[in-house]
Amino acid sequence: MTGPGRPPCDHGRVHISTTYIPTEADIAEGVLAFRRGLFRGLLGAGAVLSALGVVLVTRALLTGTTVLWPLAFVGFGVAMFALRFWAPIQAARQNKHMHGVPCEVTLTDEEFVTTLGGTRSETPWSTFRKIRRVDTQWIFEFGPTQAVTIPRRVFTDAENLELETFIHSRGRAAR
Repeated sequence: MTGPGRPPCDHGRVHISTTYIPTEADIAEGVLAFRRGLFRGLLGAGAVLSALGVVLVTRALLTGTTVLWPLAFVGFGVAMFALRFWAPIQAARQNKHMHGVPCEVTLTDEEFVTTLGGTRSETPWSTFRKIRRVDTQWIFEFGPTQAVTIPRRVFTDAENLELETFIHSRGRAAR
């Protein structure tokens, strides 16, 4: 852990340890951060489909024809909007077992270690495809569909800087 008497990251070396209690908001924010691009796409596609549906329905009403199929565009567009808000809440609900349970995170030169309840996980740095900082989260990606997210708030400013320096020195930072 950094602190008085401990220098910041020394040429690719790190040892940070902290304990925090994950909240439902932490999990939801982690999902949003990890899937940020997907959710932006959903919002954009939802807006386009909804707008197209409204234009087609308006056109049909103005011409006096009864056409219901454009309502499908509106429906799918609204569903895409809703998914952006529903998915993080659903992920937080699926991980209720984590709420209120202390999580210990230890980052060393060799590995990323987490202990949640009675489960300990030791993951070598080489296992991660990339590591990135997005909004309020650190995202440790195993692949395009799986990651561990840790809120940046659980580390001090010095520890966040040390972690960022370490990640860049190891070439694991997202590009």
